[in-house]
Amino acid sequence: MARLSGQLKYFINKKVSEDSAWQSVQVIFSGHDVPGEGEHKIMEYIRLSKAQEDYNPNNRHCVYGLDADLIMLGLLSRDPHFCLLREEVKFSAQKSSSKGLENQKFYLLHISLGRDYLDWEFAMFSTGRESARSTVV
Repeated sequence: MARLSGQLKYFINKKVSEDSAWQSVQVIFSGHDVPGEGEHKIMEYIRLSKAQEDYNPNNRHCVYGLDADLIMLGLLSRDPHFCLLREEVKFSAQKSSSKGLENQKFYLLHISLGRDYLDWEFAMFSTGRESARSTVV
């Protein structure tokens, strides 16, 4: 794991220093030596960023992952520009041959839309003083 971590750090440093497309983004690497699950480390970083005085509320966050708890973590973030990138997972009895990326289906889930639908679905339970969004999610 340490060797993989070293290689990833090398790759990131090389891309940031040589590739102009990488120079305009902030790359944060949190390897195996930092305790915690990846999605929780990402959400902690977003929470800490939002607490900063110069935080831009129009920042956009897109997290890749297949864990279902990412949906709940995204909803809890209350961030208006948060999306999840997920790939299609097919379960079958047969071992399928590895597909190339050109054949892989990906889904982009905008958490704000899910939050709006939950708000609409549970609107009848709101007390009038507060929206269903603040009590349900």
